[in-house]
Amino acid sequence: MKKSRFTKLIAVTLALILAFSAFSSVTVGATSAYPITESENPIGVIFSDIIDTLLRFILDMFAGLFGDGPGFVTKEEAQVMASDNYYEGIGKEFVSEAEEDAKWHLGYANESLIPADYDNGSYYIGGYIAPENGFTNVVEGIAQIPGLGQDDMKVRCIAINDGTDKGTVLFATVDCIGITNADIKDIRALLADFAEANNIVSINVASTHTHSCIDTEGLWTKNIAKIVSNGIVSATEADEELQQGTNPEYMAFLKETVADSLKAAYLNMEPGVLTYSTKDIGQDYFQNKNRPSAGQMIYETNESGEKVFTGETEIAMTDITRFVFRPDDESVKSTMILNIAAHPDVAGLPTQSNSGREISGDYVFYCGQFLEKYGYNFMFFQGAIAGIYMARGETGDGVETQQRVEESQRYGYELARILLSMNLTEEEILADERLANTAEVEKHTELVSIYDEDGNLNSKFNDYGFSFADYATTTISSADGTLDIHRINTPFSIVADEEANSIAIKSGEYTVSKTVYEEGYTVGSMPAQGLYAVTNEDGDIVELFVDETISKVEINSTDKVVKILFGAATVIEFDLDGKTCKTTYNKFVLDRYGKAYEDGKMPINPDYTIWYENWEPVEEVEVEPFLNLYLKQVEIPISNALIEAVGKLNMANYVVIANEDGSYATITEIGYMEIGNNFKTVFLPGEICQDLVAPDGISLIGENAITGKNYSSVPACTVFGDDIQCFGLMNDAIGYVVPDNDFTMGDPANHYHELISLGGGVASALTDGLVELESEIVRV
Repeated sequence: MKKSRFTKLIAVTLALILAFSAFSSVTVGATSAYPITESENPIGVIFSDIIDTLLRFILDMFAGLFGDGPGFVTKEEAQVMASDNYYEGIGKEFVSEAEEDAKWHLGYANESLIPADYDNGSYYIGGYIAPENGFTNVVEGIAQIPGLGQDDMKVRCIAINDGTDKGTVLFATVDCIGITNADIKDIRALLADFAEANNIVSINVASTHTHSCIDTEGLWTKNIAKIVSNGIVSATEADEELQQGTNPEYMAFLKETVADSLKAAYLNMEPGVLTYSTKDIGQDYFQNKNRPSAGQMIYETNESGEKVFTGETEIAMTDITRFVFRPDDESVKSTMILNIAAHPDVAGLPTQSNSGREISGDYVFYCGQFLEKYGYNFMFFQGAIAGIYMARGETGDGVETQQRVEESQRYGYELARILLSMNLTEEEILADERLANTAEVEKHTELVSIYDEDGNLNSKFNDYGFSFADYATTTISSADGTLDIHRINTPFSIVADEEANSIAIKSGEYTVSKTVYEEGYTVGSMPAQGLYAVTNEDGDIVELFVDETISKVEINSTDKVVKILFGAATVIEFDLDGKTCKTTYNKFVLDRYGKAYEDGKMPINPDYTIWYENWEPVEEVEVEPFLNLYLKQVEIPISNALIEAVGKLNMANYVVIANEDGSYATITEIGYMEIGNNFKTVFLPGEICQDLVAPDGISLIGENAITGKNYSSVPACTVFGDDIQCFGLMNDAIGYVVPDNDFTMGDPANHYHELISLGGGVASALTDGLVELESEIVRV
């Protein structure tokens, strides 16, 4: 009796630890009031090490209570299993140009993954688990926005080849939190005969990492009950089977649906043209919940022309990448392919007013919905998303929503508008009401006075901070014409573009006014003196902009002269004899972000952002028809005892190597692909820290990392070049991948990622694998 009660206590305790880990991974903020891992706080670092050591010790003890799970095998057995249903792609020989008769062929298909009996109580939302959900996420329905219909959980597939005999590559992206490599190999097994008969050389399955779809990993189900039950069976070595974390019937349905959809994509292949566009959409579309030590370093150039680190960091990968396949047969739909790095995490987030237990494809679904109305098929590839979440401007533009999924819809629609507008000018966007979202823009940006008729602050602006500013324009008039001297001061600045023959006045990042001058007028500048002039064909100054933080305008009515002074020196002097001189003040209201509005007015919702403001289109280029793809299997260590326990208790479908020395590992897949000469990407499993892909990652440098050591391997950009992209969560879901040198379990407020990672050593195993993969490629 004592043993049984003790075993139950251990199992329940472990269940609570697992539940807390899943909970903390999504509810602990990425920043802390007292970050304990900053280099200037050595006591905090020591404390972090102590907590890390203690937590590992406790978790090792718990994991040690249970025997190996059904997915645990020897290294030799694992290697044999890894060779089954594995495709290495087109091969190690990479070409750099298309063959003479090469031609892109692409097919598309998609299917819903929502079962008919979704509401019978046996399905669970994967992505969030919290006390307010009772540590379980049973599906309560399907999200629905009035007027837009029900959401969906989909698999989207493409089949692609370059028209040569090198073979066809299949891709499936599943709306879900993640799919393990073992489950992906089951999908490949269903396609084995079809693949062999049709020269299919690679079958790749990724997830969108959506936090509001049916659980496909087994970690967000009846955790407490299953962990207790499986814990008792494992610890007592009872003659019973361990319950699976996922719903077996549902997983069988999902695998068959994905396989059928991949077949359909292949059968739908058509010849056509593939084009490519990419644009940096900036930091505002992404929310950085990364570790404080992570991010891309920002550099500036000093007077000597050297790059100097400013001490600030930013999100590294803010590009949006688009492919469009246009079939030669115009009656067949075109397919638009998106690659971006942002968690689809909003729709499933439990709040006080919403349980988050409704199925939704989050922003990915809504992006596709919008594009489909424009006549496109939609395919999605997730990027390197460790700690990078979706954000639309500032907290959803301040637009009141009734349910969280509406925020997902707004983000998804805006991404779709950006995709459709990448090659358009601002004027062309405005000509299309759906792209410009004209009705909503007018609704939320109508300018009204900040004061009511009684002179009091308009109640609409009670929640908004604002300030006042102005700049002066002195106009000198004569029979020969006028000269305007614009006297600019803080917070305004002057930006002259001599090539574009334009001058703009800005308030921070916002453009207050911009004038492009006609032929016959010339923009010239003396930025060191803060002077920017517009001259006519005769060389006369007709407009002068003066930055009064550098130079000063002095008007002397007695001497009838206007001087521009740089320090004590007179740079320019204008004679007022026989001329009139009048100064007017351009008055502005500045919102809390520094955007300027004239005449004491502001929009009724000053938080509302117009995405195409100051829009600059990018080029769309045709992609030469050749495809290179090579994949490789790598062994990665499992050193997180929490994940070890998950495997032992059969909660997730992993093949785990049980080494003779008591350590554990698993085999996963990595890859590298080139699409023509325009795009290259790595395939990586799990949620990848962007430091491991993009250049200038700060946490790879020892002085910024928790261990004080440099990263022992190299990021993907060192292997393949700074323009490398990433298809994340590709062919496996292994949790967060954090650089080894910045890995700690002792600071969950800042390093929550590590709690749901296979452990330290995973990152270097993957990037070392990329180095080896690249060395095996032969360029022909």
